[in-house]
Amino acid sequence: MSNDRPNGPLPNWQDWLLLTINIVFVVMALIILPRNRDVGIVTLVLFGTCLVVSAGTILRKFRFRRFSGEKVGVAGGVPIRVRTGKMLLGGAWLTGLGTILVVFGQDYPFYFCVLAGSFAVVGALFFLAAFAGIWPGGYLQFDPDYLTIAERKWQARIPWEDIEKVSQAECNSNPLLLLFVRDLTCLDIAPPDELRRATTAIARTRQISGADFSIMTDHYGIDLPVLKAAITRYVNDVSARAALRPQLTYKDELGQRVGCQYCAMKKEMHTLRRATHPGGGLKTVAAAGSKRNHHVAG
Repeated sequence: MSNDRPNGPLPNWQDWLLLTINIVFVVMALIILPRNRDVGIVTLVLFGTCLVVSAGTILRKFRFRRFSGEKVGVAGGVPIRVRTGKMLLGGAWLTGLGTILVVFGQDYPFYFCVLAGSFAVVGALFFLAAFAGIWPGGYLQFDPDYLTIAERKWQARIPWEDIEKVSQAECNSNPLLLLFVRDLTCLDIAPPDELRRATTAIARTRQISGADFSIMTDHYGIDLPVLKAAITRYVNDVSARAALRPQLTYKDELGQRVGCQYCAMKKEMHTLRRATHPGGGLKTVAAAGSKRNHHVAG
C-alpha cells in the first residue's frame, strides 16, 4: 500500500512502464493479426484489456490530484450502496475475455486454455452473484451521530468522535480509504448475533492494512479524495453534522419515511445542486455534470 498523500500520488514510473508495454503489444497484435488471426486476436484481447486498466489507473490518479473541493456535503440518512453495475460489467468482461482466449487459443499450451477457462468461470460467477444481489453487499451512511459501514450480514456504527484518523492508500492499484478507530468498544454492531463475525473481519482488516476499516471507494462510485474530505469534515466540524439529518424522504413498503424520493423513483445516479435537488430541500453541493460521487459531492 502506498503512503498517504494529499489527493493521492501521481502516476509513478511503474504505471508508465506498464502503459508503454501494453501499447507495444497492442500495436504488435495489430501487425500480426492479418498474418495469424488466432495469435493476433489473443494478443490484442489480452493486452488490450491490460491497456485499458493501466490507462484507467493513470487517468484516475490525475483526476484525484485535480480535486480541490473546499467543502464537501453529504445527503444524511441515505444509504450509499455498492454500484452493482460496475460488478456486472467486470464479470461480463472477464467472462468474454476468457471465452475469447479459449476459442482462439487452441494452439497455445494446455495450461493456457485452463487459465483462460478459469477467467470465464470466475467472471460468470461474479456476474451471476452481482445480478442476483448476493455480492457485493453493504453500504455507507452518514448520520448526525455516527458513520455506518455495513457489510452484507452486519453493520458497524462509528461515532464521529471515535474516528481517530482518516487515511488513504492503494492496494493493487485500487484506491482505498482507511479508518482508524480510537476505541472499538464504542462501536455499535448490528445485529448482535453477528458480533463475532464483525470483530473477526475488523481484526483481519487491521492485520492486512493496519487500519480498523478499509473502504474500496470505486465500489461505491465515489472518488477517494471526495469521500476522505467528507468524512474528515464531519469528524472535525461538530456543527456540520447537524446538516446530516435526513430531509428528503419517501414512504417505503412498510409506510416508513426513509431515503431520497428521487433516487427511489428514478433508481439512477443524479447530480445534486444546492437547494435545487429534484426532491427539494437538501443543501448539498456537487460537481456539475458528474454522475460520480452521488450523495457525496464536492
